[in-house]
Amino acid sequence: MEEFGESSRTVGTLMISIYVLGYAFGPLVLAPLSEMYGGFITQNLGWRWAYWIMIMATGPLNILMFIFMRESNHPTILAKKTARLRKELGRDDLRSQLEMKLPPRQVLARSLVRPIKFLCKSPIILMVALYVSTVYGILYLMFTTIPMVFQDIYHFQTQYTGLAYIGLGVGMFTALPLMMKFNDKTVVRLREKNGGIFERTYNHSHQFKQRSTLTPNVI
Repeated sequence: MEEFGESSRTVGTLMISIYVLGYAFGPLVLAPLSEMYGGFITQNLGWRWAYWIMIMATGPLNILMFIFMRESNHPTILAKKTARLRKELGRDDLRSQLEMKLPPRQVLARSLVRPIKFLCKSPIILMVALYVSTVYGILYLMFTTIPMVFQDIYHFQTQYTGLAYIGLGVGMFTALPLMMKFNDKTVVRLREKNGGIFERTYNHSHQFKQRSTLTPNVI
């Protein structure tokens, strides 16, 4: 927030909360609705219009972001500053501390090999990767199966098949406040049990119990 001339921690927390709120309500509300509206658009205008409408909505926003938003990536900022100083001072030996000294081929090889090393040598990363891949595999399997089931078996039209996704939005939107309330009670109970000392792991303690029910729920 210092970059924007704001020192209040409350304002900073509010801005971050508003920013994260879009990521929270997007999958909860807009994702199920997109399937419904996308079905009507595809049925009446053709599948190409689904992409044209997205371009119309996001294109102006990207242009405004490109014009008005400032660069926030530290390596890029330092690289531009170093290039400007090299030009002003006439010194070609100036280099940024964050500037990569490796050739592009070696950078590409490191980017490909390093994640594989983490995956093979770290049991925690391996277990998290297996869990996330299972959850997202089941989720997207359900997404891709719904159109086939409702169109081929129940003979839904394309524009009405998207209505089946509304149940996902209602379920997630209903479960979110319940999870928040349950999480708050769990954090308060664990903090009192720990003598009033809060630990960051308390926010994730209830998730282990919920994840243990994943396999029975799928079956």
